[in-house]
Amino acid sequence: MADQIEEGGIGRSRRSVLASGGLVLAAAVGVPIGSTNEHEDAFTEDEILTLFEIVIEDEGVEVAELEVEEEETLGAEVLSFDYYPLGPTEDEIIEEMGYVTGAFAEAVNMGLEVERLEATALDIAGEPISEWYVETEWTEEYNAGEMTANELALETMMTLEMIDE
Repeated sequence: MADQIEEGGIGRSRRSVLASGGLVLAAAVGVPIGSTNEHEDAFTEDEILTLFEIVIEDEGVEVAELEVEEEETLGAEVLSFDYYPLGPTEDEIIEEMGYVTGAFAEAVNMGLEVERLEATALDIAGEPISEWYVETEWTEEYNAGEMTANELALETMMTLEMIDE
């Protein structure tokens, strides 16, 4: 992961990857990313999750499971996201984290109410190869312009745990 960080922050490709997920989702529903304005039309949780899944799969990431569930240790609802990454390496997973984080930021902006997104990358046998998360608070700060895409990406990258076989 250290090779993904350059002096002064994350490389330009990481910033663009982070932003692209949210931009694609925003374009799909016709709203600007990072907007602090309430959406004129309220979206249901199911609509938001459907759009989120469409955006992620459009980037080539296969969704295995996507659901809002109660997380006992947090005492709150989380968006549980299990997926098959394009590749099993840390670099490939980090690339996909950007798409997912950007899409999650826009899903929160659209009204998704969860404590955080908890992601698990799976190998072809369905066994976990990595876990990571994005706190909703970070995406709210990003959407409000209080956190840059660079900062959001770094916070998210710091949560990545590769699972040894």
